[in-house]
Amino acid sequence: MLPNRQSEAVKRCWSLRRLVCVQAVVCIAMAAVTGARAQQALTLEWVAGETGSHFAAVPRTAWRRDGTLWIYDDRDPARLSAFELLNPSTGVRR
Repeated sequence: MLPNRQSEAVKRCWSLRRLVCVQAVVCIAMAAVTGARAQQALTLEWVAGETGSHFAAVPRTAWRRDGTLWIYDDRDPARLSAFELLNPSTGVRR
C-alpha cells in the first residue's frame, strides 16, 4: 500500500503545480489587459494640441567646417543658453 500512497501524493503535487501555472497565466493575462486599457487613445485633439505638437521635437543642428556641431535647443525655456557647440571627437559641449 505504500507505493499507492506515493503515487497519489505525486498526482496531487502535479495537480497543484498545474493549478498554480494556470493561475499565473490568468494573472499575467489580466495584467496585460488592464495595462492596455490604461493607455490613452491617440486623438486628433492631442496631436494638434500643445503636448502632441512638441512630442517628437528635436534640437536644430548644423555642422561647421571645423567638424564641430552647432546645436540650437529651444525645447526647454528654463535653460540659460539654447546654443551649444559639440566637439564629436571628444564629446565636450560648450
